[in-house]
This record gives sequence, C-alpha cells and structure tokens, in this order.
Amino acid sequence: MRGFAAAGSTVPDRFARWSSSSHGSPRDSDGQRGARDSLQPVTVTRNTGPAGRPDWATEARLVTVICCNETTASPRPAGRPTRDGKGADVEPSVSVLHWFDFICPFCYVGQQRDDILERRGLDVVHLPFQIHPEIPDGGVEAGPRNGPMYAALEREAAAAGLALNWPERLPNTRRALAAAEWIRLHQPAVSGDFNKALFAARFVHGEEIGDRAVVEQHAGRVGVDLEALRAALDDGTALAALAESESLGVRLGVRATPTWLIGGEVVSGLLPQAEFERLAEKAISRA
Repeated sequence: MRGFAAAGSTVPDRFARWSSSSHGSPRDSDGQRGARDSLQPVTVTRNTGPAGRPDWATEARLVTVICCNETTASPRPAGRPTRDGKGADVEPSVSVLHWFDFICPFCYVGQQRDDILERRGLDVVHLPFQIHPEIPDGGVEAGPRNGPMYAALEREAAAAGLALNWPERLPNTRRALAAAEWIRLHQPAVSGDFNKALFAARFVHGEEIGDRAVVEQHAGRVGVDLEALRAALDDGTALAALAESESLGVRLGVRATPTWLIGGEVVSGLLPQAEFERLAEKAISRA
C-alpha cells in the first residue's frame, strides 16, 4: 500500500499504515466516518504558504491560539517534564497538535505514538475531532472485525502494550469529546488521564462511552470538577469548544483520525514507531 504526500510525491511503502477515514457506512466496521477501519493510504502533507513555502508563521499562530484558554486568557500550563533517552528530565518546547476520536481504534493504538513524541520532549496537544457525527445517541451495532486490517491493528496494540477488546457497539462520541476538550481547557492537569480512561473504557472494558453517566464517572475518578463539567455540557460551552477544535482541524486539512501536525507536516494514520522518532527529531531540529 502506498501513502501520499503533497505535490505528487509519495511516502515509502514501509511507512504506510491505517487511519480512520471519512467515507462509507457506519455499520461497515469501527472508527471511521463511514467505512470505519477501512484500509486507507497515509497522508503526509506540508502546511505551506505562498509559493509553496512552509507557512511557519501561520502554524505558530494556530498553535499559540489552541494552546491557550482564550476565554480566561490564562496560558496553558507547560507539559510535565518528560524523560530523554538518558533518563534526564526534558521540558517540552515544541507543540504538536494531535486530533483524535474515542471511537477510533487507530487513535487508541496511537497513544503509543504520542508517548514517543513526548519522550523526545515535544508537547502533544490532544484535540478532539468527531469522525462519525451521524451515529445516533444510543449508538449502532458494529460490523464484523475480520481481515488483515484488524489483525494488523491487534498486532500494533500488542506491540504498544495495549489490550484490545472489540466493542459490540459504536457510540456517538460527541458528548465524550466535548467533555475532553472542556477538561483540556479548564483542568489540563487531568486531561491526559481522562483521555486514557475513556480509551480504556471503550477498548478494554467495552463500556458505552456515549452514555453521559459513563463520561462523568470517569471524569470524577480523575479529579474533574463535576459540577463545572455538567454545567458546561448543559449550557453548550463544552460543545462550542469541541466545534472550535474541529474547525481548526478542518482548516489544517484533517480528514481522518488520528492526525498529527508535527513540524509543519500533517500526518494522518499509524506510521511506524521509527518514523515518529524521525518526525520528532526533525521537529526539534527546527525549533
């Protein structure tokens, strides 16, 4: 399978992986807007300005906007120190944008790719992006999980040290994603824990994450102010924050999950671990 890049160039076959796409029927499989988990080419494109030159100023401006809580004008706290290859603390200095959906098994496995970026000292900003808004409240039954793509996903999960139990139903994740974005903006210290809890709830324990009670239960367990979260879900504040995250993604060319903006490159899909190491090194060298 061949991936595609900007200006007609291609990504080598060894870098080809899968992503959640934006076409098809919700019952086809899991995790895509339409043909969930269908085999998709990886997209690697350059965020460019006039004359095809990298638009670093625009990228920096977008990252600055999304990494700040403009409602309260309070800066997003710096990421927790990560560890470099020698065991030393490294303060994140370069931001990477990462769009995800809790329904997406590629995003679930992609948590390990995020770990690679963070270990290299990059600050990964996790932004929700609903890939299946057409799924009704209450969800729908999932289709069969057969074929080489599912086997590959199971191998990737095992290599990442993640249990993967295929859920029987596909949820509407809008409420869960809205909660995730509100928590990122207002209680960033527990944002990562909440996201991990929701992914595990779906792909390990088979819980119905479209159920608001399930979302609130996991939020409470990681220390979220439930009274404030409930108010944000009730008055539309959380949903408005999700819409802003999705709007930014659309402007930057996000059409599938997981998608990362790393050093000016929009990368969609599960590239090999070694390629994420290379992308991290490249982004750091440009900082």
